Amino acid sequence: MEKNLIQEKLVDFVSANFSIDRDDIELNVSLVDQGIIDSMGLIEVSSYLEREHGISVVETDLNSRNFGSVEAIVDFVTAKCMKFEAESSEQIQISETGESDVASRASLQRLAIAKQHRAGK
Repeated sequence: MEKNLIQEKLVDFVSANFSIDRDDIELNVSLVDQGIIDSMGLIEVSSYLEREHGISVVETDLNSRNFGSVEAIVDFVTAKCMKFEAESSEQIQISETGESDVASRASLQRLAIAKQHRAGK
């Protein structure tokens, strides 16, 4: 999925779930510093990202580098999707050569979700 589409969907989510007009969301300023979300809001956003993009967000990911602004979140999601796709493709290639067990069904499903989102579906 393209960065612009990830950003649009994220802004839509934040606007709808935190009762703020999308035009009032500054993309390069922390959502926390803007007073839009708090620590529980970060959890809601991370859960949304997991559902929407098929990525895994762990506690150590919840930092200002990854969640410091809408732009930072978009970069984080993009990087996670690319990393997951690369790892999943590697697992599939290994399983096709018979050098390892077949990739798990969950991994294949997350790969399919990530590919759909990258294609803009």
